[in-house]
Amino acid sequence: MVQPAISADVSWLFATHALEISPADSPFWYTSGLIGPYYINTHYLCGGSARALELLDVIDAKSREPSSFAASFVAELRNTRQQHDIYRKLLAALCRLAESSFALSEIDYISGGQRRDWFFAPLVAEELRKPCLYLYNDLSIVAESGEAVRCLDGAKVLNVADLLTVGSSYTTKWVPALERVGARLHWSLNVVDRRQGGEEALRMAGLAGCASLFAIDAAFFGCALEQKLITPAQHALVISYLEDPFTSMREFLRRRPDFLERAKNSPEAKTRARAELQISQDLYQLGD
Repeated sequence: MVQPAISADVSWLFATHALEISPADSPFWYTSGLIGPYYINTHYLCGGSARALELLDVIDAKSREPSSFAASFVAELRNTRQQHDIYRKLLAALCRLAESSFALSEIDYISGGQRRDWFFAPLVAEELRKPCLYLYNDLSIVAESGEAVRCLDGAKVLNVADLLTVGSSYTTKWVPALERVGARLHWSLNVVDRRQGGEEALRMAGLAGCASLFAIDAAFFGCALEQKLITPAQHALVISYLEDPFTSMREFLRRRPDFLERAKNSPEAKTRARAELQISQDLYQLGD
């Protein structure tokens, strides 16, 4: 991975609740029925959780009318940038990272994929003076003008994404969408890389470069501990999870059978359902 040449403060993720760390004795229940010590909602960096959810509502309500969506949504983003210091600093950091990682003269377009990439890609494109492409899940592409894009023969594209996990959105949607109009997705600029194999997947898909502001790894959580954003107990939990998500959480459940029992009897239906999923499918092989 290309390392940032600029300073991006891990505290931004905590201040906006883009990263939530569980108490050391109470990991989060995930939809899958598994458990883990953190959630990541990168789009919360765009003005905090309340503002980010408002913007998702705007996308859901207006993106079905592509001819007018881009201009109105960019106006919302500019307003957010003006009012929220962390979002403004984050966008500046992304632009500096792009400048230090890629040859900007080779970039013809900057793209962002539906939906959360759109929190970042349009203003990065604006700052770097590149036209922005809106990539939709149905593989259609819309220009800033609101017009459908049908031909970009030979164009080289940088995609700006909120979160890189295993790279499936790139390989199943964004790369094919651009190829259909004759363009090529050459580079990836991400706010957060979860370090789950995404960079390698992009390399296999033919991308020439990948850079991310934040990598969710031991060094990241070391910085968080130094800044006292997490406790030593939380740090120990997340480090064990990073090293082996399955074994660390299975051992936690074996040490703390009361945790599963409380979840089964939780007043929250969502928690009960996830605990029952773990029990019915024995996801952590606790019966072994």
